[in-house]
Amino acid sequence: MKKLILKISVYFVIVILPFLILNALYVNTNYWKTANELYDLKVYPDKITLLNLGNSHEDANLRYDKYYDGVAHNFATSSQPFYYDYSVLKHVEKSLAPGAVVIVPISYFDWYYNYEELFAVDTAAYNKRYYSMLRPSEMYNYNFEDRVKYGILPVLSEKKNLKYILNDINL
Repeated sequence: MKKLILKISVYFVIVILPFLILNALYVNTNYWKTANELYDLKVYPDKITLLNLGNSHEDANLRYDKYYDGVAHNFATSSQPFYYDYSVLKHVEKSLAPGAVVIVPISYFDWYYNYEELFAVDTAAYNKRYYSMLRPSEMYNYNFEDRVKYGILPVLSEKKNLKYILNDINL
């Protein structure tokens, strides 16, 4: 029994531990944080008094720096349906100040896109930014394999981008 435990421990130290360290280094790069609009969804201030959700229109055009002195954040991402707006809002609710103002803009795409169908065509393209933050019950077409690849161990799916561990990008 001691030999088995020793072999498992050696295997863990030689194979698994370096892999987990490599994954941790990768998910802490600016490249990974900014890929798929993850940065704005995962890095946000506390005590937010004004925030917006929405899709790419709001993501590209709502900026509060010049016009609002309070703590504001833009949680909009491209092709983000109302259901994901709600899920993101639930995810960040502890960072909201009492009486915070939440803006949920409604655009043409929100009414006419069939998001379930859109997300079914290429689930990974749309869902991969959410796997690291939302629960399975809050996602369209949840796939455990994609959760592992994009949320838990992104180093598995980003082999060509591991170079950013050594040579990261600026935010």
